[in-house]
Order: sequence, then structure tokens, then C-alpha cells
Amino acid sequence: MPRSDSTDLYFWENSAEIDWQFNQATFNDLIANFADINSRREILDRSTYWEVTGGRRFIACFFSGHVMENLTGGVVGTAPSGIVGLTITLGIETVNGTDTLTLLARGSDGKGRYPGETTDPSVPPGRVYKMYIQKPGTLTEVNAMADYNAQRDNFIASASSGHKGYNLLKSNNPIPGGSPFKIAIDNQTLFRLISNTDNNTLAGSTEFYLGIRLNDTMEPVADHQDYFILIAKKHNQQEYWVGPPCPPKRYLTSD
Repeated sequence: MPRSDSTDLYFWENSAEIDWQFNQATFNDLIANFADINSRREILDRSTYWEVTGGRRFIACFFSGHVMENLTGGVVGTAPSGIVGLTITLGIETVNGTDTLTLLARGSDGKGRYPGETTDPSVPPGRVYKMYIQKPGTLTEVNAMADYNAQRDNFIASASSGHKGYNLLKSNNPIPGGSPFKIAIDNQTLFRLISNTDNNTLAGSTEFYLGIRLNDTMEPVADHQDYFILIAKKHNQQEYWVGPPCPPKRYLTSD
């Protein structure tokens, strides 16, 4: 089944079709692409992350529920209504006038869409809306939808020249601590974002890295063949998974 024919259920049960796994050498190449400032600038200057269906495309990546089970070691018995995986979006947190690149993690339906503001009565309040950002050295939960949206929107918010997140990615030193950009989110936290089950005690954490994929021959639009990706590393293993851009480019939808 081609990716353009994928369904949400297909995302979950056939993860290899939409999330691809690779080895250490490939990981090194993808990280090196991100470390190349010229690669970042060239991609950000293209149309890939600009207008799409009347709105702006955020830099976000999707990991299917199946991949999240693989990474965390948990098994989802009952997923929250409308959740089939995890979308992680780049955002900006402005603290004391300083813009800091963040990652916002949230359960989604596989097309980059999130459940409505009202939680499922069977889900503990806020479960579906737990979102996490990375500050240097800390991991903070964002409980309010307004906070999440503000930090996500800040990534493309107007700044003195261009957009805040774009400016940071295009600058010579955009990431606190240098390149590559890496954060670790504990597996119990990740599992709670895609599952109603709260009785697992999952050890370890999953590391996320920003990388760049070049010359994706499966992408029919030449201007979109180079793009940002998010790489997840399994705890204590040299096992890497890439989350494709979200909403997936190869989805054929009218919504």
C-alpha cells in the first residue's frame, strides 16, 4: 500500500511504511547534514515549510503508535480517542526576552491533528494534552492549550527579520549546547501521551535529535526533497527511528 493510501490504522500497524529505521552510519550522516549551517539555511529558504492548504507548515514529525511502543517498551491496550501516535513540533519559548528553541510533544491522529479541547471522560484530565518542552537541563510539562499553541506559533512568529524559529535555525549557534540538538524524554512520559494505561513503570528515556534528510527520491516535488527530520534513539541501543514530516507529505486528504 503506497503512503498516499495510508489510513490512521495503517500508521499504527505498519510502522515501517511511514517511520524508517537505520544504522549508526546513517545517523551520523543525517546529524552532519543538520550541523551544516548552509543545509539548514537552504531548506528554510524554500517553500517546504511555508504556505500549505492556506496556512503555514510547522516543522513537526510524527511517530506512529507502533514505533512509540517499540521505543518505550510499553504496549498500548487502549489508546485515547483520536490518538494513533505522537507528533513533536518545534516551538519557541520566550523567557526574559530570549527566544529558546523547544520541542512540544503531543498525542495526535497521524495527520498532525490533535483531539479537541474536551478530554475523553475515560481519560484522566489533561492526559491527552500533556505537552513537554525542553529548557537547558530541564523538562517541563505544559498543561494549558493556550501555552502550547503560543509556543508553537512563536516558532513562525514575526521577528525583526523573518521568523523567530527560522532565525535561530539559520544562525551560526542556534542550539543551546551546540549541535546536534538533542533532548531526552523519559519513556513513562512518552507512553502516557499515547495510552490510557498508567500502570506501567517504563525504564529509561528516548533521545530525540534534529537532522536533515537530503535527496528523498520518494518525494515527487523537487523543492521538497530536502527537509528536517526528527530522529529517535532507543534507550541503551544503537537503534534509530525517523519520524516523517507531519502532516505527511504523501497523504492525499481533503481535510
